[in-house]
Amino acid sequence: FKETTLPAFEKMLKSEVEGRNGLSLIEWALLVEDKMLSQVDYNALVVTTSKEIQLERIGSCPVAREQVLKRISIQLSNEEKILEIIKEQELAGNGILITFDTSEKPADLEYENLLEEILLEIS
Repeated sequence: FKETTLPAFEKMLKSEVEGRNGLSLIEWALLVEDKMLSQVDYNALVVTTSKEIQLERIGSCPVAREQVLKRISIQLSNEEKILEIIKEQELAGNGILITFDTSEKPADLEYENLLEEILLEIS
């Protein structure tokens, strides 16, 4: 994967966002693990949830439970991911980190507040 798919994805990502201003949202569960945070200028919105909710959501997923558990196991924990982002941002001297926890099923107002926070950070 890392030898074939990742370079192709990186090239596509660069062509899509190069020269653009504003906000681009990219869903990439392994952004930090793949060492690709630099591709998004060290900016990250980390959406977290509890392990219980992750496992609960597997029930509605068409992928086999074992495959989903394997995918979860190769990811850093929420805490490890956030610490790694902070470390990379400090080294780069750049980046925005916003975290959003969905463990308690956020209300619409919480999503609105999240969007306001993002807009404040990028303006």
